Amino acid sequence: MDIITYVPDSAALVTELQEKFPDLVSQPDPTTGSVGGKFLVDKTPTVRNAEGESLALVRGDATLLAVAEELDSLVALGTYEDVFATPELKEIYDRVYPRTPVVWTDPEGTEHTTIPPEMFGVFA
Repeated sequence: MDIITYVPDSAALVTELQEKFPDLVSQPDPTTGSVGGKFLVDKTPTVRNAEGESLALVRGDATLLAVAEELDSLVALGTYEDVFATPELKEIYDRVYPRTPVVWTDPEGTEHTTIPPEMFGVFA
């Protein structure tokens, strides 16, 4: 099952995971200098806005959803169908993942406009 998750504060999520579910977050590695804090679940790269809010598309089962329900710093918004059908959830989604057109110029000097897709990170 693919679920869109919302995190208003990533640092708070890492702290809460380290306290409640340490097996789901990477720990610091003194041999490599890694600081830890990576959420160890199957998910797309995280989409972040300037305010520090984030969305990720997480692939999980009922067990992972039960973990999500125990976390105060993570909200499981639901499937794309759930989010797009619920105005309050769609507002969060649009705030964190705006689909503002991107204008770029190719090496020949031609200007192009790309509009990000409506759904980020869909699993193949």
